[in-house]
Amino acid sequence: MINQFAERGSGAGQVPLADHLVQTVRAHPHREWRGRAGSLLTGLEELADQSLLRRQPDFDEPRLVMLQTIREFAAERLEETGEADLVRDRHAAAFAALAGGAEGRLFGDERKAQLDRLEVDHDNFRAALDWCISAQRTELALRLATAMWRFWQMRGHLREGRARLEAVLSIAGSREHAHERALALEAAGGIAYWQGDMTATQTFYDESLALVREGGDPELIANALYNCSFPSNVTGKDVPRARALLEEALPIYRRLGNEPGIANCLWALGQSHVQTNDDVLAAQSLDEAASYFRKLGNLFGLGWAQFLRALLALKVGDLVSGKALAAEALKIFADANDISGVVLVLDAMAEVAYREGDMVNAARIGGAKAAHEVASGAGLTTVVAMREGWRSDQELAGAQSAAWAEGQAMTLEQAVAYALKSDPAVQASL
Repeated sequence: MINQFAERGSGAGQVPLADHLVQTVRAHPHREWRGRAGSLLTGLEELADQSLLRRQPDFDEPRLVMLQTIREFAAERLEETGEADLVRDRHAAAFAALAGGAEGRLFGDERKAQLDRLEVDHDNFRAALDWCISAQRTELALRLATAMWRFWQMRGHLREGRARLEAVLSIAGSREHAHERALALEAAGGIAYWQGDMTATQTFYDESLALVREGGDPELIANALYNCSFPSNVTGKDVPRARALLEEALPIYRRLGNEPGIANCLWALGQSHVQTNDDVLAAQSLDEAASYFRKLGNLFGLGWAQFLRALLALKVGDLVSGKALAAEALKIFADANDISGVVLVLDAMAEVAYREGDMVNAARIGGAKAAHEVASGAGLTTVVAMREGWRSDQELAGAQSAAWAEGQAMTLEQAVAYALKSDPAVQASL
């Protein structure tokens, strides 16, 4: 891929490499590769041979990075052509299409590959969003930010994702694009949810629901109802309201034959039953949801179904089942490098070790969880722990300070391996 940037960073003020090179080609009309796309790649190789570009290794497709001085020169030439805005628009549209294509593939077997692909071009997405916001490309900005939110959530870019979505929603004229705004509000609500900011989550979701009700699309309405149930459900502050929203959404999904929506609602209803101590109904709903997720190949949903089953097992004192279910969920999220998910399940694994009386293991896992919680901004962990009445981080850190410090120094991969060390499959690979 040739539209890569000179420097990794915020992406502010950067311009696509491919278009720099087009301008460079125009500046050298004697080159035989001028104007021919196939020969342009040959020209890129020539520039790399002359150390004007750097090849990036370990990618399936060609990727090159431009030296800063060359990038600045090319940017100046691009501005001189009068086509800079057109080029930036095309760049933003291309990366909006890339993000949109990955959006529906972040839950099954492809999820890690897709997340990794988005990670590689994160600076491109940043630059595209910066341009869309500064140039008031409102509809494109809304679409691009919406398509990126799951990546930001799963890969621990929650603070950045929240800031970018709020900036996009603040663009003048965004309310003129009701459909795109509703989806961007859903994305902002999802980010705020994972940050543990339930007040903001509810505000974003409520506005999104109001907009889709006006639009009248039953599938969008059911999805917005499902989303709106989350803050009341996860905090346990208004479970009847959450259940009412879900019981409005579920029949819509059943009427439409929308199995992913049915599965999501069953999962959320299971959580509501956990909150009201209806343990049998909770288990039934979660198991039915898990069955759907397995059928659909939705590993993300399956991980959350098993995580909630783990919480239910811990709630009734079944440490053996709780540990096994949490381990299954942890492996699912770790396989995708889903940082937010891993952090949340690590907290459950720390709670299991604490209840087993293994304070050293609890402190190490808890220390790792706390470190990566701060790094990723995944504040939902605190909300769940408080709701479930789990031990505090302060207790673990105070009782086992050395073990806590060891956990804090672990990479996420090390923390996962450590938390799963009693799992036979993990032991065999260590």
